[in-house]
Amino acid sequence: MEKEECFDLLEDFKLMCPWVSSMLVDWWPTDHNEIIAELSDGSAIMYDGILKTFRKAPSIDELYERLKPINEERWRRNFSTRLWHLMYDRGMTQTDLAYEAGISQSSVAQYLNCNMTPNAFNIVRMAEALNCTRKEFCYLVCFD
Repeated sequence: MEKEECFDLLEDFKLMCPWVSSMLVDWWPTDHNEIIAELSDGSAIMYDGILKTFRKAPSIDELYERLKPINEERWRRNFSTRLWHLMYDRGMTQTDLAYEAGISQSSVAQYLNCNMTPNAFNIVRMAEALNCTRKEFCYLVCFD
């Protein structure tokens, strides 16, 4: 994504975190309706425009380290966020995804709420239901 396409996302971020405006040094979009902002104190924030959440870290490098799935809990959180993003991009609800993937809606809800880890078979079924490209599939399963 180009910066020009994300000015609305930046404005949304500034509304959600008004204290950021005076500290903003630079920012750039990711590919998934998120922006990363570098602040004057050297810290960094990633803002998720879909879930309306942000993650702050002492530096950009530390932010990227915190986003890596180093244990199952963090993998679930990343998977959930990425699944939400792909569903949003496709205009799908939990019910839609469950129906198209042939899994229960309660299972989809468990995955989205980080309460359960999907098995490989269900990941593939959800990716197919979402019409994921190979790149999007790798993104979904936290391989990027």
